[in-house]
Amino acid sequence: ELKVSITNPLTAKNGFQILALNENRQNVGMWILVDPGKMKIINGIGLPNRFYVTHTAAGNRQTEWIVRWKAPGTNVGKVTFYASVLASNDSGTNQGDQLYTTSLSLAFSLSTPTEEIPYEQFIRIYPTLASDLLFVENLLDLD
Repeated sequence: ELKVSITNPLTAKNGFQILALNENRQNVGMWILVDPGKMKIINGIGLPNRFYVTHTAAGNRQTEWIVRWKAPGTNVGKVTFYASVLASNDSGTNQGDQLYTTSLSLAFSLSTPTEEIPYEQFIRIYPTLASDLLFVENLLDLD
C-alpha cells in the first residue's frame, strides 16, 4: 500500500499522479485502485505504454490517496516510484497553484516485508506550508 498526501490547508482542490518504473523506464508491477470512484489509471500523454494512477473529479478535494501496488513475481531490478501532487486554489489559472514532486527508488526483493516503514524515516519534506519553495530531502542518501 502506498499513500500520497499533501498538507496544505490553503488549497481548494488537490490532485495526484504516481507511477512505478524499472531502470529501463518501463512500467513495472500492477496498480490496484483502493477507491475507484476517486482515482483511476490512465495512459501517459505521448507515452501510451506508461500507466499512471491519478485522481478523478470526485477525488480532487482530498489531501490523501491510498493505492496498492503489486510487485512483479520476478526480479526486475531497481524500481522507482515517481509521485506528484498539485495543490490548487481553483482560480481557473495556474497562478497560486503549487506542484510538488518526489521519487523513491528501491532494490527489488522477493522477501515479504514484516512491518510498515513510515516515510519520515527515508524522506523529509519541508516547510509544510510553502508559497515559493519546497525542499524534499532523501534521508537514505545522506552520509
